[in-house]
Amino acid sequence: MIIKRINKSKNKKYLNLFILGENDNTEIKKIYQKIGISHLFAISGMHISLITTLLLNFLNKIFKNYKLNLIIISLFLLFYMFLTNYTPSVIRASFLFILINLKKIYKFNISNLNFLMIIFLILLLYNPYFIYNDGF
Repeated sequence: MIIKRINKSKNKKYLNLFILGENDNTEIKKIYQKIGISHLFAISGMHISLITTLLLNFLNKIFKNYKLNLIIISLFLLFYMFLTNYTPSVIRASFLFILINLKKIYKFNISNLNFLMIIFLILLLYNPYFIYNDGF
């Protein structure tokens, strides 16, 4: 549904770039690389934290149940991973958000760095070629 709406838009290329992180036009990609702003269009942990913060603030106004809000955001992140074609940077940031919030709820005694290393190892076991990906 979202992808259909993006494809109908006259700004299809830019919406694909900003929302889904897809860029089919190599000419535009080279221009962005030449002027040094291509990193701004890569979906990263900063984008995930911005999206989740905005969603959490919005959901906290509607629902007062923190656990329910985290479940909704976690489901959204799983859907967002699907939309971005499971890019390593989105997977890493999404799983880190989910694990850190599980730690807050259930009071696990694991550091955030250890969570990051666990995600790193799982992703490399899943696909060793992720190590060559810039976003990984």
